[in-house]
Order: sequence, then C-alpha cells, then structure tokens
Amino acid sequence: MVWLALTIVPGVVALLSLVQAGMRRSGCRPSVPVTAKPGVGTLAEVAFLAGGPSRVVDTVLVALWEDGRVTLENEELRVVRPVARDPLERAALGSVGESWGVPLKRVRAEILTSRALRDVAEGLVARGLVARGLVYPPEERAAWGHAITSARLMGGLALLASPFALANVDTGSAVGLASTLLGFALGATALIGSVVLAPPSRALPPAGYEALRRLREERPPLVESKAGMVALGGIAVLDMGMRRVLTHVGVESGQAYSASSASWSAGCGTADAGSGGDSGGGSGCGSSCGGGGGCGGGGGGGG
Repeated sequence: MVWLALTIVPGVVALLSLVQAGMRRSGCRPSVPVTAKPGVGTLAEVAFLAGGPSRVVDTVLVALWEDGRVTLENEELRVVRPVARDPLERAALGSVGESWGVPLKRVRAEILTSRALRDVAEGLVARGLVARGLVYPPEERAAWGHAITSARLMGGLALLASPFALANVDTGSAVGLASTLLGFALGATALIGSVVLAPPSRALPPAGYEALRRLREERPPLVESKAGMVALGGIAVLDMGMRRVLTHVGVESGQAYSASSASWSAGCGTADAGSGGDSGGGSGCGSSCGGGGGCGGGGGGGG
C-alpha cells in the first residue's frame, strides 16, 4: 500500500500542478492581435527590443530629462513642465501627483508596472519581434515555473514508485493493478505536459535580432536623440554623472516588480537589460550631473 500511495498521490499532485501551469499560460497570453503593424515604430519599442523593460524605463526618464521637462537630482524626479507625449511618459509623470517631486525609484516602479509598458511588449510579441517569454511579469513567470517544477518532481516520483508498486501489488487485485497503472499514467502525462506547457524562451527570435541589427546599422531619425541613444545602447552612452543617477536608483520596496529581480528582460539576448548593467561608454548627455547635483534642463531635442 505504501508504494501504491507513492504512485497515486504524486501522480495526482503532478496533474494538478500541470493544470495550474496551463491556467497560468492561458491567463498570460498577449491580447494584441496578430495583425498589428509590423516593424518598430516607437522609441519604447526600440528600447524594449534592445534591452527589455529596464531599458524602456531608462529611455523614458532620459527623454523627460533631456528637454527639460523634469530634473533628476538627489535620487528624486522633479517636474518642471508636466507635458507627456506618450502613455509611458504619462505613467511616469502620473506618479508625481501634486507634489511635483517624487523619489526616482517610485517613478521607475510606476513605469515598470504600467499597462503602457505591457502594451509595448505585447505589440512586439504579436509582430514576432520578441519572444512571448519577455512579456510575463516576474511573479507570473515564477508561479508558472514553480508549477512546472512541481509537475516534473511529482511526476518523476510517481514513475519511480510505479515499478515497486507493481511488484508489491496483489496480482489478483484488479483495483490495485489499475491504481498502479493510473499512477504511472498520471506521472507520464505530467512529465510530457510539463515540456509542452513550460514557460517560453526569453531570447529574441530571428526577426527581433534582424530588426535590432537594422536599427543599429541604419540609425534612423527615431534614435538620434539622447533618449534614442539610450534606447539602443543603454546608459553607457551617457556621461558618468547621469549614469550614476540611473544606476544607483532601484525600485521602491513593496512594488510589484523589482529592477534587481529576474524581471521581464532577463535573458534578452542583446544588450544588458538592467540599468546597472551598462558601463563605460561615451558622453552623450548635454549637462554633467555631479554626485549630489541635479541633471535638470539638459540639452534640447525631444525624446
């Protein structure tokens, strides 16, 4: 009976875990239609393609800063002109509220958790430019992965216990024999299903690599601003002061996503997605941002 229990119970648990993984998968599917416009049309899409969500956040902040709409100093974003040109900038400025100033880490968290950023990712997925695995927020992907791991472990245990259960079952007991075979079938189903329902890859597909290669070679007008340079090359293209401002600010604790966690952009397969991953590089930032000084009122040119 012990071996029989070690076959049936893990098999049932494995199957339940597989069902949970399937529900996670179906609940995370992008909503953007496949007929979405091809190509890369916005700076946010360029940034996501080149470095994932964290690169998008850096690009939005630099776009707001470079034409003087906000200042960045003492790890705080302060609004000078509350003008937003797209939904991501609205999400950034919307985090400020009536105070006109807010910790920069809160702004980063607001952009990372915004529907606007999710729409950018889903649009790229619909066009085949990024893998669907890049769309899922960390918590969703982690829960999905845990369900798959549980299905594999319990399914493997059911399969391993099946021969021992079969050896110890009463050959005259049809119920015992059927239960043993059922446990084996459940374990095998869970293992096969865990391969089919596993979280998708987060690497760029060939179309994404090709689009990114063309962007870097052709340098369209879309990426000529400082924000465009950051979108393609990361914060390494900025001066040391501005890099320090963007690198040393994480995401406010308690927020849904963490810039230091295994977030959306891990494994992007291109430039490092995290803000802290960009280093070195030339100077593309009009004004120098000293250690405690501000970065307000940078050069002209819209983001």
